[in-house]
Amino acid sequence: MTLPKSLYLLENQQPFSQSLIWQLQRDYFGEAGIDAWRSGEVPHYITSNPVEGKTYAELVLAFLRDLSGQYCARQGGLALFPRHQQASLDLGCLLFLTDATTYRETIKAYERFVSDFGPDDYFSLKKLLEQHFATLTYRDIMGVLRLSGYDARIFRQMLPRLFELLPTITDTQRWNLFLAIPRIWDTYYPLGEEADLADDLGDQPFQGLVIILIFYR
Repeated sequence: MTLPKSLYLLENQQPFSQSLIWQLQRDYFGEAGIDAWRSGEVPHYITSNPVEGKTYAELVLAFLRDLSGQYCARQGGLALFPRHQQASLDLGCLLFLTDATTYRETIKAYERFVSDFGPDDYFSLKKLLEQHFATLTYRDIMGVLRLSGYDARIFRQMLPRLFELLPTITDTQRWNLFLAIPRIWDTYYPLGEEADLADDLGDQPFQGLVIILIFYR
């Protein structure tokens, strides 16, 4: 690497934890402590803005991911992580087994349900769908419901639109919705919120479908 005569290369391709800037920052903040911000020498926003926090969080998570993966490998196991960067939720699988590579169905399941399209992808898609709940069709609602694994929270978010559509759906569609209600109820875990799924259904003109909730009251 060629530099102008006025510039000097202090170090190259050094691990961050062993780099000069790491040690300089460690020495400075170790000596100055909280006074580094209190005195105004270090602007508060430099070390407390969202971009900085996200960067440090990603750095720590990447370190923990590599550490756990290497530890698993040294124990003779197999570490599985998504091949692409995750935005919100990073889900790994550590197989502490000497013959881990022979667990092909487990590896395939991870590739299919986590690496290819996992919780992080679903969460990103959910945030997009939430912007369009008011315009969904019945078919859209049922598709989102099945994709979510009959998530009760998402179902409650789509209820206002579903009530609007109820007068227009066919008897077959009503029956499919009727069959979906027990599966939705199985994913409903009330934590003391004011809103209640059974009340939401019972207080609205659910056209006879709510009768199934009698068995779950």
